[in-house]
Amino acid sequence: MPIRPLPRVLVDQIAAGEVVERPAGAVKELVENAVDAGATQIEVHITDGGRSLISVRDNGLGIARDELSLAVSPHATSKIATVHDLDAILTMGFRGEALASIGAVSRLTVRSQCKDAKEGGEIRVEGGRMGDVRPWSGAQGTIVEAEDLFHNIPARAAFLKSPRAEAMRVGETLTSMALAHPTVGLRFVVDGKRRFDYPANEDTTQRVGAVTGIPVDALLNLEAEEAAGQLVGCLARPEFARHGTRGVHLILNGRPILDRSLTHAIREGLRGLIEPTTLPPVVLWLSVPPDRIDVNVHPTKSEVRLRDGSALFSMIRMAVRRALDQANLVPKMPLPQQLDEVKPAWPARDLTHISRSLAAGSETGLPSSPTSEKEPGFDFGPVTRSVRAVERILVLRDSFLVLEEADALVVIDQHALHERMMFERLKDRVGQGELPRQALLVPEPIQIGAEAVELLPQWQPLLTRLGIEVVELGPGSAAVQSFPVLLLERKVSPAPFVEDLLSRAVSKDLPPEPEAAFDEVLDMMACKAAIKAGDRLSDAELEDLLAQREAIERSTNCPHGRPTTIRIPVEDLERRFHRR
Repeated sequence: MPIRPLPRVLVDQIAAGEVVERPAGAVKELVENAVDAGATQIEVHITDGGRSLISVRDNGLGIARDELSLAVSPHATSKIATVHDLDAILTMGFRGEALASIGAVSRLTVRSQCKDAKEGGEIRVEGGRMGDVRPWSGAQGTIVEAEDLFHNIPARAAFLKSPRAEAMRVGETLTSMALAHPTVGLRFVVDGKRRFDYPANEDTTQRVGAVTGIPVDALLNLEAEEAAGQLVGCLARPEFARHGTRGVHLILNGRPILDRSLTHAIREGLRGLIEPTTLPPVVLWLSVPPDRIDVNVHPTKSEVRLRDGSALFSMIRMAVRRALDQANLVPKMPLPQQLDEVKPAWPARDLTHISRSLAAGSETGLPSSPTSEKEPGFDFGPVTRSVRAVERILVLRDSFLVLEEADALVVIDQHALHERMMFERLKDRVGQGELPRQALLVPEPIQIGAEAVELLPQWQPLLTRLGIEVVELGPGSAAVQSFPVLLLERKVSPAPFVEDLLSRAVSKDLPPEPEAAFDEVLDMMACKAAIKAGDRLSDAELEDLLAQREAIERSTNCPHGRPTTIRIPVEDLERRFHRR
């Protein structure tokens, strides 16, 4: 077939497909335009999931009557004029595509009135064909109505979901916009029924509470400022963690975005307090110089390219950690409504003599036990903080330690607690220099695949810091030549550990930048080296484990977020037994 230019109407429809994928995309573009116009109140109505009608009304500056035809023309905008303006974009929309793209796939009507103008204007666009501008009078602002979306592109309409599903997508889009612009009132009406109505609010915490349903007193404020940018935000306490990342809202210079790396930074800040697959609701407002961002990498501008991604990663992680350090995060276990009869099925060890030793050690600080020399995993040096007085200890199933404290019954998971200890001490040691390593008498070969071999040069500096040396042998194969002394003494097999680590890197279960994966790799090391449930510990090892509990940061949770310790207050027991 000969090469020929495409008809204008087809060009417009192709462009519209990139910007207006579904009703939610059209709503996003129209609300962004309203925000750029300085609106303080925006009202969105949809019918039939947005297919029959999308109506967006705002009280912004309005569009001059003689500019209405330009407003609905392709690539016409008031927001940029030269190529240099692309490096300083601070508005939501800037390409001049929204109204033209929506008009190419719907029956579009735009009505607008400017402040102090005697008369406004109205223009209709159907299937990309523009009508004449007619006079119109109304309140200051703009009303945009798109009817019969995709009526002229049946193939695109066929891919739309049910009206309910499309309405939910529109609602999710508007929720993100409501969080991005708390000073703008936003109302959403579906098929004549109000879905939500968020009044304009200068208090960002109030807006976050209203949108997420999290009590305001359960929100932690985040704040940071570095050369890479500024950050303010709200983070729900860890007990509100949910599976997935739907509660994470990242707002960059007023624009909701998606970014796996920045989301991972939040997860890293919460490491040890939540399950790895969960995150509490969080809203981050990031301010970054516009010349440090490329917002033009995705048709809907939902993804961006950051020039200082690593610096922002570190800033977010540290901001989250600072906020959490000020919170009381000791988990408490609520008692069940009905207590069943307790039937002993496993002998418990009475270690009252250890509790007496711990109580004595609480006065002076307890040194590590003599047997720690045989078990390097326990040998972390002397305890520098006082040990909480403990009256009695029982060991259940060689897995759980049951302690009686003055005001509570405490149950400890020995594996989770030791894993937390290993993680914190490994982290401290790596901070002082490379982990001591031991050359293997016979290097252990591993089959890791060509993709993992290509990643080796990128990961080797981090592996070296952790005492691991891996060399390439050939296509898809390598060999472990040295391994950390600590892990070898804890009987961790080098080849399976390194294979697991590199397979996670290839499958992107770890962050793409090795330094960002530092804590996760330490997690893996700590988990492999920690004592396991069912391991029978000597009395001295148990004594050392409990003593170190007080010296370890965040000892109430393992690095994966599972609790190491559950406290049942005595007053709860008294209440359950009707003593209160």
